[in-house]
Amino acid sequence: MPPGLTILRGIGQFHVHGHVAKCFPRFSCNFIAGAGMQDGEIIETLWNKTNAIADSTRGMSAAHRREVIDDHMNDSNWMKLTRMTTILICKWKRACKEWQPAVMAFNELTAGSDSDTVAVWQKEADTADAARVQDPATMDIYDVDNNSVPTRKEVQLMLGEQELSEGASSLGAADWIASGLRIEETKLIIAYSAREAARSSGTQARLSLVQRRQRLAAMISAFHSAGEGHMPGEMPGNGVQLATDMTDLGERWDKVTTEVLTDVQDPPLPAELPETHAIALPSMIGMCRVCQKGFRDLALKERQLREGQLNDALQGIRTGIGYKSLLYRAKVRNASSYRTRLRSFDDVHVADEGVWKHVRIYMQAHRAIQRLFDEDQEED
Repeated sequence: MPPGLTILRGIGQFHVHGHVAKCFPRFSCNFIAGAGMQDGEIIETLWNKTNAIADSTRGMSAAHRREVIDDHMNDSNWMKLTRMTTILICKWKRACKEWQPAVMAFNELTAGSDSDTVAVWQKEADTADAARVQDPATMDIYDVDNNSVPTRKEVQLMLGEQELSEGASSLGAADWIASGLRIEETKLIIAYSAREAARSSGTQARLSLVQRRQRLAAMISAFHSAGEGHMPGEMPGNGVQLATDMTDLGERWDKVTTEVLTDVQDPPLPAELPETHAIALPSMIGMCRVCQKGFRDLALKERQLREGQLNDALQGIRTGIGYKSLLYRAKVRNASSYRTRLRSFDDVHVADEGVWKHVRIYMQAHRAIQRLFDEDQEED
């Protein structure tokens, strides 16, 4: 080799994803300047030619099998050696055709990005490329940022640990607020089930709805009973009346088929239904009254839990959309008959309902968290 020659280490695209995650930005050919890729691998694409000998070697002895495989592999290596020039010429011609569209796509992406940001990216890329020989870890700038946002349970865990360190005065507050958020999500689910049951006359569906409403009413009652220890004097009962329920039940996110659409608006839900009952959370009572009564710390805890709830809802939406895409690609497009295609669309509709469920939770949490900020407080 000539003196001063620098050899960069790389891993083929077929194998790099089987390594640890950090190998992808450090050794993938995607991030080696000047590396042109025509195949994900070099050797493995030629080995498939030997698959046909598998059946003929099953009944052979071990020695006979080794001889046959050696003969075929030697022939394969000889063919690669003698045909290398022809193959490289073909790949060069194909690379020339693919180069211009790739450059155009890159230029369009660059033109659609902020010029200052592009300059920063270019500087980081040049710095990493210059230092990759001595320190491959500099290429980690191409890795995906895996710093996930906190979920509601993680926030609840963090607040619970803080309560333990603060003492008995605040124990259980985070768990109590988190139970209120779960009740609120249950209200959204039951309200949606009630709207669906109103479009059908199934006795079993209506019975199930009544039973779920009974459980919801019991949950709300238990929540308010426990709330006396955290916000005394603000729970319903004993002359205390909560304001009108401000929960967004998410009717506008229902996906109603054209067969059941009518010009008649659905009547308002009766006030005695538990999904219309207000829950005495700080966001429902209002930030001004919460601060007046000295419960601002509870409002701050609910705000943090709401952020975790929003993160969970967004993750659910992303996962649901990805699952729908998978169903379209794996089932709908590959359906071999009209009947199979219809069944595939049924799976898509079920996945779609899951997405809308998380949308309702997100919109309600977004409305609630807006009521947890005090305009008179500078930190808010």
